[in-house]
Amino acid sequence: MAHVDYSGPMAQVYDRGRQLPDASVRVWVAAATRYLPIGADPILNLGAGTGRFSGPLAEGLEANIVGLEPAAGMRARAATRPTLSGLTLVGGRAEALPFGDKTFRGIWASQVIHHLVDLEACARELRRILVDDGRILIRGLYEDL
Repeated sequence: MAHVDYSGPMAQVYDRGRQLPDASVRVWVAAATRYLPIGADPILNLGAGTGRFSGPLAEGLEANIVGLEPAAGMRARAATRPTLSGLTLVGGRAEALPFGDKTFRGIWASQVIHHLVDLEACARELRRILVDDGRILIRGLYEDL
């Protein structure tokens, strides 16, 4: 996939182009609550973007969310969301995660897999940062994999 610069103007219009109705977000969060641990801190939102799922996940999972997003512009947009109390935003890439071993009880990755440069490196990193009984939920389209 061609690289898209999400730190520039794209960050300002991203939500309009990828908007989901609140009801759809609630359906995805309800699905997440069936698989990710409730009340188990912290949960990683891998490729958090503008934070569309971060607040609802924090509420639904009763957990603190760490949003990893490589694009500074997207992190800046996420920081303006009023429903994101308790969210920590971190810069970095999935292929070289800036977290210690066994840090997260769960990982939510929505619409991010197609952006990865090295899928195997990402898989190794996710395994490293996930506790032994942790879970990863991946949401997206996978035509090219």
